Amino acid sequence: MDLSQEELAKKLDLAPMTLSRFERGVQVPRDVEVLARLRDAAIEANLPSDQMMFQGVILKILEQKSDYEVTVSARPVHTPESWQLMHAARIAALYFPNEAAAMRKAARMSLELVNEAIASVDFTVFDETVYVALEAKLDNLVTQWKFQQIKEQNQK
Repeated sequence: MDLSQEELAKKLDLAPMTLSRFERGVQVPRDVEVLARLRDAAIEANLPSDQMMFQGVILKILEQKSDYEVTVSARPVHTPESWQLMHAARIAALYFPNEAAAMRKAARMSLELVNEAIASVDFTVFDETVYVALEAKLDNLVTQWKFQQIKEQNQK
């Protein structure tokens, strides 16, 4: 990221010594919020494998918690790949109905989660906060779904 350890620690709201311990493998981050900040830094630096590693660890920690409604607060950041898919779907929905139909078929599980989120939002009071609430609900549903997937894999 072309940052000194002190600059990165400040950006992540960590003590430089804590970041040093993480880097050297002396200490492992276990706090979900710290992991979310590390994941966000990986997204910002466009390090896809690190993003998935942090997300996987976050999900494993959530699995150990008894509260199934735990969510990770992190600012929404889109990777180039997620931005590409979002806008390809938007353009297909507007101009290419056959491609949109194929996308719907291929994205069955994703659409189920999106539809569940849509059903939970009150559209009678429509303003800019509706989409924020919708995305928060969707993120929570996805986290719960991933949690359930990990739980089922561990039971096998």
